[in-house]
Amino acid sequence: MPYRFPTLFFLACFFATLWIPPTQSVPEPRRPLPDGVFSIDPCDMLEQLPFSTKLAGLGVIAGFVTVAAFGIMNRRAPRWASLGFATTWFWMLERQSWRIEHCWAHSDWLAAALQTAVVLLWASLHLFARKPN
Repeated sequence: MPYRFPTLFFLACFFATLWIPPTQSVPEPRRPLPDGVFSIDPCDMLEQLPFSTKLAGLGVIAGFVTVAAFGIMNRRAPRWASLGFATTWFWMLERQSWRIEHCWAHSDWLAAALQTAVVLLWASLHLFARKPN
């Protein structure tokens, strides 16, 4: 089974979804109300990322590079790499689920769904492929 063409196709689709323009703009600085109270928008707040999310990010990068390199070399990636790539992708997506649900617009949600579909199809191509005879 050739891996080079599907890998280049999935890479093109993945990076094309990054060019979908975000609908959230940079928020204006908040001015205090007359009584001195500031209003807080939870979508604009930064959060502390737990160690598991940082570790999942490293797993996504390592899996992405591994699966892409093996695919471009026209070889099947190791199953552990494609399974780790898909697992850590969903781990990071689960961590961002509140922000996706409450803060993102429809086009942002669509880009995330397309990226998830591309990652799932790409990882399953390498995970469930037959070994050459």
